[in-house]
Amino acid sequence: PGDLLFFDQGQDQHVMLWTGRRVVYHNGARPPRNPAAGSPKKTTTDNGLRAVSLQDLSKWPDTRWQPTENNPNFIGFFRLSLLSSKGL
Repeated sequence: PGDLLFFDQGQDQHVMLWTGRRVVYHNGARPPRNPAAGSPKKTTTDNGLRAVSLQDLSKWPDTRWQPTENNPNFIGFFRLSLLSSKGL
């Protein structure tokens, strides 16, 4: 848990977090902040945060997001050094 998965999508780089049970990522969705005057108030609980099993991510239809050795977009798993300290 605490490992980060890095992906290179050309000019964009992305990171996902391994929690030990699921891979957590944000899909870029943002709820509307201020609906236009006169329009119905938009409400949403979708903050763009997603979680998926590592097994499901490895079979993802969009292969750019598969954390596999043969995926040129997958940079690798990394751990922040503060998570590797003794006592944590």
